[in-house]
Amino acid sequence: MSLKVELLKHQEITTQRLLLRPVRLADAEDFYRIGSDPENNRFTIHYPNMDATLDGMADYWMGDPLGKYAVVLRKTNQFAGAVEVHLDEKNRKAEIGYLITRRFWGNGYAPEAAAALLDLCFNVLNLNRVEAMYDSRNHNSGRVLEKLGMHIEGRLRNDRMDGDVAVTSVVAAITADEYAQKQATANATY
Repeated sequence: MSLKVELLKHQEITTQRLLLRPVRLADAEDFYRIGSDPENNRFTIHYPNMDATLDGMADYWMGDPLGKYAVVLRKTNQFAGAVEVHLDEKNRKAEIGYLITRRFWGNGYAPEAAAALLDLCFNVLNLNRVEAMYDSRNHNSGRVLEKLGMHIEGRLRNDRMDGDVAVTSVVAAITADEYAQKQATANATY
């Protein structure tokens, strides 16, 4: 069975506090809030108006939905952000990404949601490696990846443009062996 088919079987993922579920049209207002908030969209999506939001949802979040999830608080059913996993079947690896609505920053939702994706990647899909890239100016994203046990592997200087600014991207990753060791250490009892 292909990795994509296996991923297709996991349209919803539940964690202690979160539900990761497919993105819906009803999430448009929440995506607009993220994409139009200058503090929130500094390193992520930019949606200046609702039309741009709907285009982004049609082209990306819903138009190619496999591996893309809305992050919802289980207790209140509030939209808290989105996470995604992009598979590279040939090389048995994936790239993950995440964004959390600013009003929910500092609650540990990004690491919790991303950890659920790592669990899916290593324990269900049996991948060899998971990587992530982030804007070097976004130190909070780097901390999320560090909490997940990912290690910085390099920097891509002047990797892309953010307006008139050349941005350095940081590449971080964790291998299946490193993930298994981290899990064994976390589950050890003393």
